[in-house]
Amino acid sequence: MQLTEIRLPDVPIFRPEESPLGRAALQSAENSERSVELMAQMTQTMASVQETLVNEVLPQWFKDTQRRQDEAIASSRNAAQESRRSSISLRWTIVGVVASILITAGATAWQVLVAKEIDEGNSKQMDKLEAALNAQKAVLSNQKELQDQALQQQRLQLAELHALRQHLEAQKPAPSAPKALKRDDK
Repeated sequence: MQLTEIRLPDVPIFRPEESPLGRAALQSAENSERSVELMAQMTQTMASVQETLVNEVLPQWFKDTQRRQDEAIASSRNAAQESRRSSISLRWTIVGVVASILITAGATAWQVLVAKEIDEGNSKQMDKLEAALNAQKAVLSNQKELQDQALQQQRLQLAELHALRQHLEAQKPAPSAPKALKRDDK
């Protein structure tokens, strides 16, 4: 007697790119990465503007103010007016520097707030994705358990059939027995 080999069907392995939820998670990760890149570029640009302001514009402004103050001292007739103008210009410069610092600090705080909101949104999405993947894992686990139970039940049935066949073969009358006896057994 030959036993036939029972083969279980292949269980598909899901990759994130193959499910809508997985693609959404990958797209979300790409969007987050792009947001971080854009914020980094914006920060660099603002730093460059501030550096230009501090290293080129303000020193030139201070030089112009100093030159005006020197001319005011040299010119006795316009000395009082030039001194007043220089003082006002210097105050505006200070106001400009303070405003620049405040704007830079505000923009940085805004960037941090936006990054935090994006991170919170991504965290929520990742939690949902993790819950969905755990649910999918549980379903696959249940399927495997059912397949294992079905396989075990098939093995038991096969063993019972094999035992029944042996029992029936053991009860068959010997080939040399007369035909009349065979009819009585029925």
